[in-house]
Amino acid sequence: MRYYRQGYEIPVEIDPALLAGNGTTMLADRFNQLHEQYYRFKMEGTTCEIVNLRAVGYGDVPKPRLAESSDSGGADASGAVVEEHSVYFGGEWLPTKIYDRSKLVPGNRVEGPAIVTEFDSTTVVLAGYAAEVDRYLNLIINPAGKEGR
Repeated sequence: MRYYRQGYEIPVEIDPALLAGNGTTMLADRFNQLHEQYYRFKMEGTTCEIVNLRAVGYGDVPKPRLAESSDSGGADASGAVVEEHSVYFGGEWLPTKIYDRSKLVPGNRVEGPAIVTEFDSTTVVLAGYAAEVDRYLNLIINPAGKEGR
């Protein structure tokens, strides 16, 4: 809260139960008390304004369940390859497979260099790395030969 047209605010903590009835007057009184405590004066009769209002809620929240894919495939991801291009990596052109993300299933392994495309993002797997699709359809990228870290 602050006095009308002032440029600084004072946080005023309150119990919501105290707002019932004459809540705005109670807020102004509490603000005036805090202002006097901090600055040694208060400006009674001056309009107070609420600048920000925050609420905190407590309760039990159900734990999210991540959707798991019922599909399962081996390491061979060749069914998801849509094309191959030469792509410039680290000063050289390398043959690079382009994968359709929607066609990858758990267990598939994509060896870099590779590019995995989807509607809203692109994932680049560098040479010397491999991406594995987990049961939640995440791409887990590790240095090649370090699977399952």
